[in-house]
Amino acid sequence: QAISAKGPIRLSRCLARPPSRRFARRDPGFREMAAAPPQLTKEQAKEALDEAIAIFEQPANYDRLKAMIEEINAMPGDEMQKKMMKMTKLMPEVAGMLEAPMAKHGFGKNDLMAGMMQIQMHSMTDPDMQAKAKRVMDAVQGNFS
Repeated sequence: QAISAKGPIRLSRCLARPPSRRFARRDPGFREMAAAPPQLTKEQAKEALDEAIAIFEQPANYDRLKAMIEEINAMPGDEMQKKMMKMTKLMPEVAGMLEAPMAKHGFGKNDLMAGMMQIQMHSMTDPDMQAKAKRVMDAVQGNFS
């Protein structure tokens, strides 16, 4: 069968439409996921980064993360397994610590990583921010110095 010239146009219109209201009603998290994350200014990114560093430097938080890393490193297994364990155990802990400062700027649990990526993008033009962003990303990966 031949497809008419209008066929692809109609298909593209169909694909360009937003999902139905019925779908949005069935999935309560849909609206939050579909919304674009807020955009940080460089000043907001600096502020969030400074707050994150202050949170990680609190002795209780630092000790908790350090203990988690030591526990993972003591487990049997190869380096790849340990790296995966760090991501599955450490990432939620770090995200929980960063939730409050990121919420000030409009980020929730679902778009926290988008906020961290924006901070990294802003830090590329500022050496001071770059060093701080590296410390935060190292903490996420379980590397403390």
